[in-house]
Amino acid sequence: MRAVEGYTKDDYRTECAAEGGKVFEFSSLDEAAGHLASMAGQTIEVAREGILNDTNCDWVLFADGGVLFRYYGRNYDKDHIATLREAAK
Repeated sequence: MRAVEGYTKDDYRTECAAEGGKVFEFSSLDEAAGHLASMAGQTIEVAREGILNDTNCDWVLFADGGVLFRYYGRNYDKDHIATLREAAK
C-alpha cells in the first residue's frame, strides 16, 4: 500500500513498535519485492504487485521509493525473518 499522506516513516515505525512489531526498511520497491519473492516463493513481479496492492498495511511504499515491511510475527518463513533481523542489526 502507499503511505498515507502526511505520515512519515517514523510514524509507521512508532506505530509498529507500539503494536509489538518490528520494521524492516528497503531502499526501493525492487529490493523489497526481491525479499518478498524469496520469502514467499514467488516471482519478483508477483511480489511487487503484492506490495503495491497490500491491504493489511504490512508493506508501505513511500514517495521517495523506500518501502517499510511491518512484521508482527506471523505468516512468513521464520528462517528468512531471522536473516532480515540479522541484516537490520
